[in-house]
Amino acid sequence: MRKNTVRSLWALALVSLLWTGVARGQDVQPPRATAPPNAPDAAGAMAAQIGQMIGGAEFMLILDKPFEAEKLFGAILSMDPNNAYAKQGLERVKVAKRPNWTFLVHPFTFPKLDQSMFTYGGGPSFYSKNLKSTFWIGDGWYKNNIDPNNKDNPLGFLGYQIGTADDAALRKQTYNVILEPYYKQFDGYFFLNRTVYQEAPDRWLFFGKATWNRQFGRESYALSGGQHDSYFQNDLAQFFAPESWTAVQQKILSREVGASATHPFGRFIDTTASFQYFDYTDGNNRKMVRLQGMYRILPGKAKQMPIFRVGASYLYDDGDFAALYYYIPLNYHHVQISADYTYVAGNTRYGIYGNLPVTGESGTGFGRFNPPYTTYMFINHKLNAKNEIWGKYAGLQIKNNGPAFGDWVFGFNTRF
Repeated sequence: MRKNTVRSLWALALVSLLWTGVARGQDVQPPRATAPPNAPDAAGAMAAQIGQMIGGAEFMLILDKPFEAEKLFGAILSMDPNNAYAKQGLERVKVAKRPNWTFLVHPFTFPKLDQSMFTYGGGPSFYSKNLKSTFWIGDGWYKNNIDPNNKDNPLGFLGYQIGTADDAALRKQTYNVILEPYYKQFDGYFFLNRTVYQEAPDRWLFFGKATWNRQFGRESYALSGGQHDSYFQNDLAQFFAPESWTAVQQKILSREVGASATHPFGRFIDTTASFQYFDYTDGNNRKMVRLQGMYRILPGKAKQMPIFRVGASYLYDDGDFAALYYYIPLNYHHVQISADYTYVAGNTRYGIYGNLPVTGESGTGFGRFNPPYTTYMFINHKLNAKNEIWGKYAGLQIKNNGPAFGDWVFGFNTRF
């Protein structure tokens, strides 16, 4: 059974939290206010206000919200018409409003379970007031040729039952729409996917999420729901590989609803809690609870970068019955040490997040698993105002030399 599947999603859930921190932790440029020489107190207050507004505008550009950045740069110029930084910022806003074309490749390997995938594609993103719209097309293949002689594969016995039917790779084509509305402190996300297989049933996949950011980067509340063909798919990993050849052929999907909250305690403590409920098309059900507490070691006083946090995470995961064709634990409990490091400066931002299990094997019957070690890394680098390269990696290794997988995505963004 897919023991290593346990913790990668937790890594990706952690990524969701950390991406917010990444966006919040931009370098705030020093204020460039021109103040009346005979009013030093007023000059200082205006300089501080402009500094905050500049930081907010840069934050909006990192979040890919150029219209919000334009409002802030415009407000700065209404206060200080000669502010050179705001004028230069408006020039960058003009570029940021242009359609953004993404090209990417996505390889995935899961050797001990005889799985692999390679896809490629991309498409444009368009920007309007309070909405980013993305339209992507993808092509590639997915393969899960179970080798009955692979002693590391706990599902190797299925190779005798399936025979040669799974030998060939399944061509996998996707047609995708992503809508990201936003208004003041509210963010939305809606993903609609049509996956077409040449030799397996086609399917509709989707995911929606609504978030209230009471305090950007530290306090937020969200509701979500969707339909997936992989436990790992979410708003940050929409195209994660399906769980098995048999699950694809039988069109086993999971429908999900969930709620999450991120809440700070003072300056140094961040806490997160979430609940998810899954309803599988084969009649199975699943409940999942995650709790996390993180202590902010960095940044230091009066600094915004880097962000470095260390803490602990807890996961409870329980399904109705064990399944051969997809990962689902029964009465599973897991505690781990979690850490993350994020750095954003100028044209480059990167981060690494990891989880180290401190508990052992858990669960009942065929739903009993060892916990995993997980790693997530990302890097984005702007070559210039129009072009950006980026990469992401998610890796998982089950404790006690269990199965392991690696998921890579490499991309290039350009604006026309």
